[in-house]
Amino acid sequence: MILDFLVAQLNQRFQHEKRARVCLWFDERQEFSRLLPPLRVHLDAMKQPPFRLLEYDAGEKHGQIWLKYQIHRALEQAALEARKHLRFVLYLPLPEERLDSPSENGDPPLNLLAEYRLTGVMWRIGGKRPTLFTFLRQASAALSDNPAAQRRLYEGGRDSLLAKYVAKFIDRPAVFWATTLTPELTASRLIGDVDQTILDLAVDPETTWKDLRDKGLGREFLDSVRERYGFEGPDDSPADWVRELVAVLALTETYLGYGEPPDFPFTERLPSLALRPHHVQLLQRWLRDSESRAAWDPLGARGRGQAGPHDVGQGAGGPLVRVPSSRPAAVAGGGVGIRGGGTQGLRDNRVLRAVREPDHQGSGVYQGKLQPCGLLGASARPSRLPQSVRRRATMGGTRR
Repeated sequence: MILDFLVAQLNQRFQHEKRARVCLWFDERQEFSRLLPPLRVHLDAMKQPPFRLLEYDAGEKHGQIWLKYQIHRALEQAALEARKHLRFVLYLPLPEERLDSPSENGDPPLNLLAEYRLTGVMWRIGGKRPTLFTFLRQASAALSDNPAAQRRLYEGGRDSLLAKYVAKFIDRPAVFWATTLTPELTASRLIGDVDQTILDLAVDPETTWKDLRDKGLGREFLDSVRERYGFEGPDDSPADWVRELVAVLALTETYLGYGEPPDFPFTERLPSLALRPHHVQLLQRWLRDSESRAAWDPLGARGRGQAGPHDVGQGAGGPLVRVPSSRPAAVAGGGVGIRGGGTQGLRDNRVLRAVREPDHQGSGVYQGKLQPCGLLGASARPSRLPQSVRRRATMGGTRR
């Protein structure tokens, strides 16, 4: 749909001025630049393409002299009858003002192309300079009517949500474009399963992040995580980003498991109330995923070796979940939980470790039934839970 409509729109300009051979397509913000490769393929697949697409690219030394030469050579080599039907669309990722003025960097004006302003045509949509947003609206794609949402879609030019979205789904049929495009829908379709991407990052941070960056989706992924989880971590290190997210997930799980105590010492690190269920769901999915779950324990251990989740509290009905912060330390001993006055030992820079069965909503740390104990964060090897706690976990299961 999109490619056919784009070709029709450009060709329509020649129908308004049948003597014109050249159509100038200015794209100052380079919103359409991602569409050029599929457009070229589409034109090559046509038996009789209505025009030839030529692209201005100073980096490849395809400037205005090269463009003029391509037109001249094509006309010269064509037979007399074929020459009558030759048309050219020149894509110029520049402002129209460059026809008369030099760039801010001192690049000369496009004097050699100025003649096409008179003998050729300019691409227009509804008499105005084309933008990707107005083009899609003209193509009957459903777009949000909210001005703020529209800005979020088109801001960024080549790297905007809209530009990436159209480039990825450019070959989809008309029914696909009948769904109203919002920033949230656009980002989710671009990224796919955000939670799965988080798990992939945990397993292989560098490779997964590189893949996102290579696809130009790094910013969209971080925005999606911020909207769903209220989380913003260090974006200069994928591994540190994952570790910080693990800390927030685990603190949220612990806070909810203890019944949201008013004296919880890390409230400033908790997500907003509406986002907390998302954190719990992600943690549950993480622990149930056979491949990604193996990545959780090293993140919680933070340099305490390769101990697996069953090394602590051996014999319990479910795995031990370590709750890391960005800095290892300890938790108050004696099996005293937050409700029992244990907050004195759960200050900043501390680590909480809790027991939890992923298959049972109410087991482990929920309701404070199994509480943290021992100096857990600073030990070279994971400390073991007392026999009494392990016995209760084995026998009680989902005690409340």
